[in-house]
Amino acid sequence: MMPESSPLFRKTSLPDQAASALRAAIRDGFLRGELPGEIQLSRQFGISRPTLRAALARLQQEGMIVTRKGRGSRVMTTPIHRSPAQNRPGVCIISPLSRTAPLLAEHPVLLELQAQLVSHGISYEEIFDARLAGPRPFAALRSLAHARPHVCWVLLASTSSMQAWYSEGGLPALVLGSCHPETRLPSIDRDYRATGWHAAGELIRHGHSQVGLVLPASPLAGDLAFRNGFKAYMANRSVSVSELVADDNPAVFRSRIDRFFRSHRRPTALLILRPAYSLALVIQLLRMGFRIPEDASIISRDTHPLIDTAFPDLTRYSSPTSVLATRTIRLAESLLGGKALPPTPIFITPHFIPGSTLGTV
Repeated sequence: MMPESSPLFRKTSLPDQAASALRAAIRDGFLRGELPGEIQLSRQFGISRPTLRAALARLQQEGMIVTRKGRGSRVMTTPIHRSPAQNRPGVCIISPLSRTAPLLAEHPVLLELQAQLVSHGISYEEIFDARLAGPRPFAALRSLAHARPHVCWVLLASTSSMQAWYSEGGLPALVLGSCHPETRLPSIDRDYRATGWHAAGELIRHGHSQVGLVLPASPLAGDLAFRNGFKAYMANRSVSVSELVADDNPAVFRSRIDRFFRSHRRPTALLILRPAYSLALVIQLLRMGFRIPEDASIISRDTHPLIDTAFPDLTRYSSPTSVLATRTIRLAESLLGGKALPPTPIFITPHFIPGSTLGTV
């Protein structure tokens, strides 16, 4: 039984808070020796398994536990003290988002990547800094690179300015996501253009001619690729497509949804580009008295642990996060080994999950 005073998961990132809770449980003697399996431990702490794996990866990196393939994890009686050289990061994950941004909340690929880096014996560092989101982050990037001369940079949710700087700078770097058109860096992402094309086809097949596309306020390269694929399919069809720009402020977003659906040409289907917006839309539409999918169909471009267990079962696309993380690490290892990689994108095709929120008109 876990102590009643286990830390609440509220302020910093969930993996950081989960790691703090695990440290406290180990320190207080509630966890010792062989750790329970993932399912049991995640239930005890009330967190998802991806979050637990990322938290355990942090503890292994600190030397508090040791994880052996096929044999689970064990608490170290005497923590392993690593030399400064061992603690030096081999991979630096850098993003222009703040650590509390909705996109990063239990980001499935990021959590899997953290766990796999540790299991591969690769130390890592994370830099989440919203100041890098501006049009000229170059001085800050130079300073960061100067302080970390021997790392592979993994760009997450990166801007065109960031990608351009790494592309021109000759540093070992790759994009976890899609590249902007002018960028020449190796990259790996879901095939969002193909996903947009497929989603448009599903909507046409179900008879929808009034469609809403819900976009983030600052679309990433993958978001733009998705929109391009979607619009390319719709180009020669009699379909009205309207766009709704989401907002991270819940009250503002709810107000925009309300106006969107009170218009005389309200959409019969919504295609939503972020999991958090998908959940918010479902809740708001139900509050407004709309039936899903009878009055409004919903397709979520991505999934999330919360969506995977949600009711109704959302029509959505899903990708194997372990494959994305594994191939990212292979690229990073090649770059760390001095190998020059071609700036050719690697695309993983998402899997369509029909769910129950796409109806026929």
